[in-house]
Amino acid sequence: MQRRAPGQQSSPVDNSRNPEQASIWFVGLPQVVAAILGIILYGLLSHVNLIILVPTGTLDVFLPALLIPLLFGVIYGPWVGLITGGFGFLLGDYVANLWLHDLSWGNGYLFYGSALINFRDLIGWNGFTGYLANGMIGLVAGLTQILTRRRYNNF
Repeated sequence: MQRRAPGQQSSPVDNSRNPEQASIWFVGLPQVVAAILGIILYGLLSHVNLIILVPTGTLDVFLPALLIPLLFGVIYGPWVGLITGGFGFLLGDYVANLWLHDLSWGNGYLFYGSALINFRDLIGWNGFTGYLANGMIGLVAGLTQILTRRRYNNF
């Protein structure tokens, strides 16, 4: 058992046994589980502002759930941040188009015909570029592990 200094926290991945796991690009079982949980969490919470209307006075959309891919990217690595951001927002758009189609300005049958050809995003991030942007947010947040090397001594 490795001794730690007072206040030193352990990383989510025990990389003392296998130096390959110390790489920020390593994907193991904890990262896969975190990516699946992140996709589900971000997918369900990404469009909650369409249900709970925030009075801003403008047509801009505030997405507080955007912190989820940031958090998962910083803790579990850039691959988890990329997958959580991209596929989580795709799942969020899919859920929003199925459940919240009455809030759109179209006919409401946004995802029934073809999967991505006639897909209309509810908040204006048109398709692939929005998913790529959300994925890149998680990826860039995960790149902070280059400096920390998954060692978080203090906050």
